[in-house]
Amino acid sequence: MIQDKLDAGELERLLALYGREYPAGYILYRLARLLDEKDDYAAAERCIKTFMGQYTDHPLMKDARSLSRSLAERLEGEIRTVGCILPLTGRFASYGNRMLDAIVLASGVFDVSRETRFRLAVRDSKSDPAEARRAADDLVFDENAIALLGPLESRSAFEAADRANHLRVPIMTLTQAHGVTELGDYVFRNFITTGGQVQALVDYAVNRLGVRRFAVLYPDNAYGREMMFRFWYAAATAGGAVEGMEPYEQDKTDFSKEIRRLVNLESRKSETDIPDIHFDAIFIPDSALKARLIAPQLDFHDVIGVRMLGTSEWNVPDLLEGETDYLEGAVFVDVFFKDSSAPEVTSYLDKFYSAFGREADGIEALAYDAASILIEGIVNGGARTPDDLRDWLSDLRNYSGVTGITSFSGNGDARKQLSVLSVQDGRIVQLE
Repeated sequence: MIQDKLDAGELERLLALYGREYPAGYILYRLARLLDEKDDYAAAERCIKTFMGQYTDHPLMKDARSLSRSLAERLEGEIRTVGCILPLTGRFASYGNRMLDAIVLASGVFDVSRETRFRLAVRDSKSDPAEARRAADDLVFDENAIALLGPLESRSAFEAADRANHLRVPIMTLTQAHGVTELGDYVFRNFITTGGQVQALVDYAVNRLGVRRFAVLYPDNAYGREMMFRFWYAAATAGGAVEGMEPYEQDKTDFSKEIRRLVNLESRKSETDIPDIHFDAIFIPDSALKARLIAPQLDFHDVIGVRMLGTSEWNVPDLLEGETDYLEGAVFVDVFFKDSSAPEVTSYLDKFYSAFGREADGIEALAYDAASILIEGIVNGGARTPDDLRDWLSDLRNYSGVTGITSFSGNGDARKQLSVLSVQDGRIVQLE
């Protein structure tokens, strides 16, 4: 009956029922044969590798080795599929469509001289976690994807990553969501994280600027509180200290009360009172607009000679709208700097503008590098199966892309050397 009567779905259900007990070995071998007959070589190879690893003394081992060699030969010339899960409609559609442009550019479709051994298959997550999970199934089972790329919204990323890990297909997520790479060995992330930003900022402030005393002025929301705690811990670990912390309401525009508290002027009775400035830098984990609002108010309260520190949200043209003198010397970090002289960046920006008639930004650069890394593993890394690609990604070190040097840590997170940026003479410049 196992030999002739059952289809792939029925064989998989039997495997789930028997586990590794007899006749699971025969079922698994038959499933590999059936997938081979259906030209699903990657899935067949996964099955036969599992068989050979679990049933080393099985009577069918000789046949299994022969099938494994045959599958390897057929897979050598097969075109691999990278599946993309992005929000092309719904709440996050503007981000998803911009990232898709970058991924398409990375695939080389605009380069007629480039020979490809892969293709892209795209599914719309519709900004819906359930749709993202279904898209993962669709791309693996219907498109035979060797890897998945995306999504970017936190809940969708968790759903797709959980499913991909269960299916043993590597997924490169594009999200800041904390803990997503902890779902399993097949989950990777190529994105700028809150922890990575804070660590890079503190390292530069302490080791290059010689700053040891900090204050934090932060929005009283989940993001602001997370960044405050991360900064406090990073500063303490680096030998510094956070001397003052003040939250503010998210939609606030007047920060006088919070600033006075930071410098012990809350009960100020005279304009001649002198602020107690017991910190050398102030970290403000908020938007460029908030940085522009806070900077002159610090000056108004005589908080002078204190360096402002920020996040990647400051790396936008909006930061320099209007008066920039109050922001002079501000330092922040990001994964991408469009005015970089690095050849990878200038070439990428030229190609992007030629293809789409607009300038690229940081989120598109991250998507471009994520796709480029997966393609590199397939084309030049020799990855023929999802397991091959998972192993190649785990060992990747010092990949040079448009977002700098990327390596993957043991937990699947990209380790990136962030750019340190500063406002100098009314311009954003790269310090290192």
